[in-house]
Amino acid sequence: MKIKSLLKFAGISIGLLTLAACSSTGTQFGSQASSLSSSGLGSQGTIRGMNVSNAVLLRAPYNQSYYFNFNKSTVCSKYYASINAQANYLIRHSRASVLLAGNTDARGSHEYNIALGERRAMAVAYRLEMAGVSKKQIRVISYGDMKPIALGHTPQAYAKNRRVDLIYENK
Repeated sequence: MKIKSLLKFAGISIGLLTLAACSSTGTQFGSQASSLSSSGLGSQGTIRGMNVSNAVLLRAPYNQSYYFNFNKSTVCSKYYASINAQANYLIRHSRASVLLAGNTDARGSHEYNIALGERRAMAVAYRLEMAGVSKKQIRVISYGDMKPIALGHTPQAYAKNRRVDLIYENK
């Protein structure tokens, strides 16, 4: 029971940290990412200049969630290093594939949310493809507002639901 509580707390903490880092006034993760190399990905330590929660984003082949600002489909620069880590793994493992599932908060019509979720997923797919990942390894779907991870109508709940989930699939 304690492990579940700890994991839930860690997940919420990481989500809140990523939301805070994606704001337009905070320090951008992307500025630190240029000094990273792909060696050590998936290791259990810290990466120089980043705390553990950011290091978790750089582990491949782990499922990841990338969060978006309200009504936007532009990938935050703080996620570039994480997407590149996933791309490096996918390039080295050509039989691996991912599902990019776009999600939105509950505001907006069903049709609008499906389209926005797809634009968000396509934005992550574009970054993976520009890094050299084959289109055959990427599947895009939009759930719009149909699969929230946070219930409620608060700014915090909305922020957690505006995301693209990168999920590794078995072939």
